[in-house]
Amino acid sequence: MEKTKLGISVGFFGAMVFLIALGGGMTPLLLLAGYVFFKEENVWLKKNVVKAIAVLLVYYIAYYALGLIPDVLGVLFDTLGLFGAQVSLSFINNLVYILRDIVALLRTLVLLLSGLSALNMGTIKVAFIDNLIEKHLN
Repeated sequence: MEKTKLGISVGFFGAMVFLIALGGGMTPLLLLAGYVFFKEENVWLKKNVVKAIAVLLVYYIAYYALGLIPDVLGVLFDTLGLFGAQVSLSFINNLVYILRDIVALLRTLVLLLSGLSALNMGTIKVAFIDNLIEKHLN
């Protein structure tokens, strides 16, 4: 079993990266990524670090993009309110909250399953993210 320069297995380090992405957020993940890219030579590990970062970035983009929907509609409906029209955002807000919960659940599942799979130096296929990694990391 291949070891990192820290002396732990590459698979365990990969699992740690995904679980830190799940629980710690972007800052600790970027610190680990810096270590991996400057000190480690294992290509599988580098790809998995990039995958963890990509999963978090896609999550953040989707989460905040969904949050823009009620904001933009709120501005529009408030403008219409100036002319006497009354429109309620409660249904749209509830729908956005449900979609945000689904996005968060998907992020948790992908990172957790990727971390478990990484213990055996495996991976969970996420086509969109894997294609980006293959295109830009080689």
